[in-house]
Amino acid sequence: MIFGEFFNFLRIRKGLTLRKFAEKFEEDPAYISRLERGRVRAPKSNEKLEYYAKALGLEKDTEEFEKFFQLAQVSNKSYGIENVNDEKLLEKLPVFLRTLDNKGLDEEKLESLIKSIKEDW
Repeated sequence: MIFGEFFNFLRIRKGLTLRKFAEKFEEDPAYISRLERGRVRAPKSNEKLEYYAKALGLEKDTEEFEKFFQLAQVSNKSYGIENVNDEKLLEKLPVFLRTLDNKGLDEEKLESLIKSIKEDW
């Protein structure tokens, strides 16, 4: 699922048409439409993402809230590593990602790796 699809799912679940959502939250309906169809990337601003998350009924510290922000990061190809300042570590990330790719990573293996990393940290 991509960010726009998830945004659309959440908006519909909240019982709002695109126009009603745009009107209620003072947004341009054309922009929201493009966002939901993946024609524009998710906002980069955490402030704007939090605004949308609240408008869509998401609460902080929930899985859906995390997913919303993760999908936004993927949309922007930022992957949440903007706070890594260690140059040597940053140089190794492409090697790490290529290694994962060469190992035939699938969703199950990725979930296992994520779980392992979270447990060790």
